[in-house]
Amino acid sequence: MKTIWKYKIPLKDYFTTKMPEHSIIISVGEQNNDMVMWAIVDNNCPEVEVKFALFGTGFPLDEDKSLQFVGTIQRHDGLVFHLFMDTTVLVTL
Repeated sequence: MKTIWKYKIPLKDYFTTKMPEHSIIISVGEQNNDMVMWAIVDNNCPEVEVKFALFGTGFPLDEDKSLQFVGTIQRHDGLVFHLFMDTTVLVTL
C-alpha cells in the first residue's frame, strides 16, 4: 500500500535515512521548527538506507555528480538549505 510519510532532516552536511525502497520525495520544508521531507512510500517494499547531503546558501557545494537535487528549505530564522540525494548507493536492509 502506498502512503505519504514524513522524515526529519537533521542539520548535518551528510546523513542517512531509512526509507522503503523506491520512495519518491515529493516535498521538503519546515514544520514546527524542524526541517522535514515528505515521500510517497510503498509499505510493502524493504527498507534501504538513503544518503543525503544538505548545503546552506553560500556554503561550499560538493560537486559530486551522484548528488541529485531534491528541494530547498527556507527556515523561519532566514537560513536557506538545499537538500540533495546521493543516487550511487542504496542498501537494502
